[in-house]
Amino acid sequence: MIQRALNRIKRNIEYMYSHFRENKYEYSFKGDLTYEKVLEYFRSQGLKLGSGVSEEYIEAVEKIIGFKFPDDYKAYHKLSNGFLECGMDSNCFSIWPFDRLIEEYNYLPNADKDFIPISDYLINSHWIGYQKNKNGIYKDYEKTNPIAENFEEFLELLLIDSDKLY
Repeated sequence: MIQRALNRIKRNIEYMYSHFRENKYEYSFKGDLTYEKVLEYFRSQGLKLGSGVSEEYIEAVEKIIGFKFPDDYKAYHKLSNGFLECGMDSNCFSIWPFDRLIEEYNYLPNADKDFIPISDYLINSHWIGYQKNKNGIYKDYEKTNPIAENFEEFLELLLIDSDKLY
């Protein structure tokens, strides 16, 4: 069973790297990788993506949850408001639209309201998100060390299926 899972992971990584080479994608936002190319990659996996949202919409969400999102996260959502219909990428991660973010945040007990979930793995096996008053992106079960410094780095980790995400 473990070998089968490892083979699946290997196939996913090989597919991703071949897809990036075929489309001449760079692996880092420091190069040619753009949000548009990331969204194109998600669409190539058959994911349905939400339409982008306005700055005013984002500000309304920020007011509801009491948190100001970083600029890179807002830039992504101005192009696409996450995966629709609880969609997951080939590695079982989802990037949430704002309505799901608000819904999940509202279910958090008051003690956990400092965590802002923006993504999940394997239908809520664990969440990935921001913490109020801290920089970076964290896993909900490991809130001491960030897995990424920003949303762009999180997307890079997602695209290469980094172990940091699990």
